[in-house]
Amino acid sequence: MRAELIVDLHDLGTDVGRALGRDVAVLPSLGNVSAMWNQLGIDVSAVHIVAATDDSFSGHHTDAWWTTEQAFLDDQDFEVELLRCPHGIEGPVALHDLVVTTALRRSDELAANEVDDTIVIVMSNSASVASAVTHARGVPVMIAATIIHDSGLSHTRLDLSWMGLLKDRFAVISLADIELRNGRPWLGDVAVSTPYTGTEGRDETAAALPSFAESIAIFDPDYFNVTDSSGSASPRDAGLAAVVHTLGLGSLVHIDDVSTYTNSTTEVAASLYRFAADHPDAPIVVASTRPSIIAITSDLDGYGIPQPERVLRLCLPERESTYDEASFATSSAACRIVIERSLTEPLFVDDEAAPADGDGDTGQRHLQLVPEDGTDLAAVRQPSPTLKLYANPNTIREESGQWRVANKRRFLLLGATGAEATPADAHDGSFLPISLGGCTDFTVRRPALRPGCVVEGVLHPDGDRWLIVSDPIERRRRRRTAKPDAA
Repeated sequence: MRAELIVDLHDLGTDVGRALGRDVAVLPSLGNVSAMWNQLGIDVSAVHIVAATDDSFSGHHTDAWWTTEQAFLDDQDFEVELLRCPHGIEGPVALHDLVVTTALRRSDELAANEVDDTIVIVMSNSASVASAVTHARGVPVMIAATIIHDSGLSHTRLDLSWMGLLKDRFAVISLADIELRNGRPWLGDVAVSTPYTGTEGRDETAAALPSFAESIAIFDPDYFNVTDSSGSASPRDAGLAAVVHTLGLGSLVHIDDVSTYTNSTTEVAASLYRFAADHPDAPIVVASTRPSIIAITSDLDGYGIPQPERVLRLCLPERESTYDEASFATSSAACRIVIERSLTEPLFVDDEAAPADGDGDTGQRHLQLVPEDGTDLAAVRQPSPTLKLYANPNTIREESGQWRVANKRRFLLLGATGAEATPADAHDGSFLPISLGGCTDFTVRRPALRPGCVVEGVLHPDGDRWLIVSDPIERRRRRRTAKPDAA
């Protein structure tokens, strides 16, 4: 059996340090990591290392370690890549999210290439990486750690003493008393691992959609805090659907409320990957100010999100900035749409008060997803949650147009210098200067406003300029709407 390793360098280094009696992380020899797995009956074909962009790592220098490791790679028969996540004030940002999305990406790619004798192994002690197992669709994904949080998932239990063997580059790795039986390692009468080809814990219903959903909104109400006229309030699913409809971002929208997730830390990232990979024609709207989701949507290629041009992120006028987002200015970022003051009120629509379909207003349908093979959901390990599908395709285009006129929000064509714009549907060709709306997202990473681009803008109250409230959108127009000819 062969495997590709997804290595959480922080966790692995911490384990090596603990095994050696150190209070700091000790970075391992990748050759020794491969040798350890060989003792467990696995041939390593590739190693994907996930670390933070900060070059210091618990007193050690990741860059220096990486340079040293590269010098020895010619002697190894596996491929290695180093993947970086941002580093904020309190430490790595979206590190475990990158671990999970990398595992899901490699699981799908290996399956697509029909590599049947290879699995994906995630080396991390974090409970949040379980999403890599539950959301996998391709080759099996399993967790390997010194701490196993859920024995119901595919896993290999690593002994802490083994970690101490990973530091000495020239040591001969020998895991005492390990023997291979039934295709997996045993320590005495105790199985170290679940079957390598098993799929324990995989949930085929995770991040699934009914076939008729035309767009997806990933809604994170705990990290999308705005206030209504009465003060603090929690935005609602139906309210977000109303905003999505009003902005013309899609009808028949499925709301994926992440507040219902068991482990929302990485499940949001796993669901984003799963929706993007499994539903290639559906626009995906992300409503979250969670730092990890800001990181992912600022570097969609880096996090392995398929077809990143379909992802849009709703931005609040102000939010806290927790790391240097400007470093991702050249990355494949999601198109951003600002929810300015005139759009905050609909977010508080009461779900229970939403009218039924067909009565002329934004409607709501609750659907239970049933597997096509007729499997009883009660027999599924984790039954699919109730899917929320909001739809009113007959009136939304008219309502959206009326709202845009009332709020002086227009699609704009940038002029020859990129410093002025005219309404894209105007015939007189009159231009006004432009400036960016008061949005943290645009402050930390400016939109790429090039001549000829189409953006959205709101007329300043003084009528003397346009306030830009979106990234350039002309390349995404067809993907953003359910119908190609929609505005």
